[in-house]
Amino acid sequence: MKKAINIILLVIASLLLISCRKDAFDELTHFTFETDYVVKVPASPIASIPVDIVTPPIATHSNVLFTANNTRADMVEKISLTALDLTVKTPEGGNLTFLKSVAIYAMAEGLPEVKVAYKDNVPEDVGGKLDLDVTGVELKQYFTKEKYTLRISVTTDQVITQDYGVNAHGVFFVDAKVLGD
Repeated sequence: MKKAINIILLVIASLLLISCRKDAFDELTHFTFETDYVVKVPASPIASIPVDIVTPPIATHSNVLFTANNTRADMVEKISLTALDLTVKTPEGGNLTFLKSVAIYAMAEGLPEVKVAYKDNVPEDVGGKLDLDVTGVELKQYFTKEKYTLRISVTTDQVITQDYGVNAHGVFFVDAKVLGD
């Protein structure tokens, strides 16, 4: 009986050790980073017509990000967007009730355009902040490039009488091998 109890304790201790080692390893190989980009949504005298806003090329600074996390671009296994929200910056006190739908696409040289986030049927009581649904698409190739571009497709259900400055805040998950492994 004592031998059986010792074996059970050994198995439990082994499982705990393996679990702790995996968590510690994940902490070394998984990290998140956040980005912010302000987009200008132009005034529009017509509602219900999609408007595409294309950003200028955005530098990824991925080498700095990867170095800070003890890895390199060739060691990255996966990058995905885990959250994206839009917040009105200008006009002061503005809200996003004019939105009917929004979709955000990533583009980079030599790569196809991919939808990364969207919100169909924006609630009428949205206020100044809107959480988008993310697609979970693999973005490794886009962030290992020097630059990427965003295309934001906005459909309004109201006339917009002034330009809006909207901050897009994204949170990304990275799974990478650690240098030295």
